[in-house]
Amino acid sequence: MVDGGMVEKVFRAFAKVNLFLKILGERSDGYTEIRTIFQTISLHDTLSFVPILENDIKLEICGEVKIPVGKENLIYKTAFLLKERFSVNRGIKIKLEKRIPTGAGLGGGSSNSAITLLALNDLWGLNLSMEELCEIGSELGSDVPFFLRGGSAFGFGRGNELIFFPDGYFKIPQGELLLVVPDFKISTSWAYETYRRFLLTKEVDKNKITCLYGGEIFFENDFEKLLFKEYPVLLKLKNLLLNYGAKVCIISGSGSVLFGVFHHLDSDTKELIVAELPAKFRVLEAKFLSAKEYGNLIYKT
Repeated sequence: MVDGGMVEKVFRAFAKVNLFLKILGERSDGYTEIRTIFQTISLHDTLSFVPILENDIKLEICGEVKIPVGKENLIYKTAFLLKERFSVNRGIKIKLEKRIPTGAGLGGGSSNSAITLLALNDLWGLNLSMEELCEIGSELGSDVPFFLRGGSAFGFGRGNELIFFPDGYFKIPQGELLLVVPDFKISTSWAYETYRRFLLTKEVDKNKITCLYGGEIFFENDFEKLLFKEYPVLLKLKNLLLNYGAKVCIISGSGSVLFGVFHHLDSDTKELIVAELPAKFRVLEAKFLSAKEYGNLIYKT
């Protein structure tokens, strides 16, 4: 039962792309040492939160994708962790309108988790600092802390250690994004495990890349070596977008979505690209979101 004294609060949970991803080596803790640049984009899910009288967590999911609604769902895990750790004796109903593709390298689950942290910190009056929220977020997923702030960030360690950069620091080609969404998902755990087994050095190569100079970005993703071999269609798609005028085109994260940046994407060009896609593949349009835009747009009005 909904608490009649409370109103629904609605938030947007934005996706990200990796503008750059280098895999350095295997860490002593079993994780993989990486260097990456995260960048938020305008594609988003919508999360609504309504207090309920029952001391419970209820999750409802709308959208074409089929994802679990119980304890294995990251939104549920996030709410449950806060509820248990801070002895919250109130209930919440959360509704997710899913638009970000899953298993796509766009961080949809982590974004949902981060927004749940922000929303429940407010609704439950936990008064957690950003540092505390980041620590909790890191427990839930390596890139959850990034989505607490958004914009552009350099990620290192296993991706959970972040340096946020001011808007405009990185020299990112401006324009429209076209994301190609295949009809298959790629498991992040499978991608890292397979890369470690066949392509990863046993020692962390600290000289491979340790920092960035002058905001220059070389659009690279080490996973492309693996994914183009396992999924040749992804290489064909990359070449397709480049042939139609994309300034850059790479796979985001561990896949399966790749994105191209176009100076201007007219409807005719988009139709030509769509016509050449395999059956059941689709495209989504988006744009890069600065940290300022991200902060302003999280709270849906």
